[in-house]
Amino acid sequence: MIPREKIVSWFCRKTFIPYRFKKSVVKRLLPEILHDYPFEQDFFGLLYRGNAANYIDRVVFLCGAYEKFMLFFLRDIVSIFSLEQGVFLDIGANVGNHTLYMSRLVREVHAFEPYGAVLDELRNKIRLNRIKNVSIHQFGLSNKITEMPFYSPQGGNLGTGSFCPGFKAGGTLYKSLPVTTGDLFVHENGVTDIRIIKIDVEGHERQVLEGLTETITAHRPVVIFEMSPETVRCFSNAHDFKDTFPQDYYFLRFVKADRDTGGYSLGEYVFASNYRHQDVIAVPGEKYTRLKSTTGVPV
Repeated sequence: MIPREKIVSWFCRKTFIPYRFKKSVVKRLLPEILHDYPFEQDFFGLLYRGNAANYIDRVVFLCGAYEKFMLFFLRDIVSIFSLEQGVFLDIGANVGNHTLYMSRLVREVHAFEPYGAVLDELRNKIRLNRIKNVSIHQFGLSNKITEMPFYSPQGGNLGTGSFCPGFKAGGTLYKSLPVTTGDLFVHENGVTDIRIIKIDVEGHERQVLEGLTETITAHRPVVIFEMSPETVRCFSNAHDFKDTFPQDYYFLRFVKADRDTGGYSLGEYVFASNYRHQDVIAVPGEKYTRLKSTTGVPV
């Protein structure tokens, strides 16, 4: 008899099978997946070690990657604009899904993660794969230099910890964690050639962007950030939102985002439209025309 783990592994590699159906079937075959299920698997030529009890790891287990559409978009940015010698900032790196992927594509990655529970997982992945071009920073980014109360995640998603009390029904107060501004970090560490920035900080996006004003103006990176309802409420109106960036930045969103295949398409982002959640892409004018028509093709 074929072991159930091998059946599940074969089943999960079929990208044409939707995530929800995979999840339903796998929960029946491996009910422990929701409680404690350590695993190792290939991750674009690297080794991903996780535990499927954590939501992000579970998506990696079922689909091969978390937010695969975004990873493929990042891949395409690097390819289209020849950014292989550039630097990627992963702000809110969590367990390392995006950091691990981008370490293969660019010269240098700076990963920022203040929360110890996921920081340990991130470090373990980098150590496991002997990756040398990733620098991990155990602090958050914001618009000031201080310590801020951090609220730990609730439930099975370790990625929902936040500096914002009440974010997504809120977690419990963990402790105060250090934050600094991205501009100060870049200046003090002499970081150059910043070409792509990803921000996923659970409602704290505006503060992070305000602390990166000089960096974005000087380096003109493509910036991808989460726009949750909580983040939208941090801005008074569309002008307030746009003023966070240089005047010649434009804004896109993922119209299609397939977590199974990684396929995607882009469209214009309109501030505070009727979207529950969006990953917004801020694009400098010189890259906008070429990027707006990009359509992701799974590989």
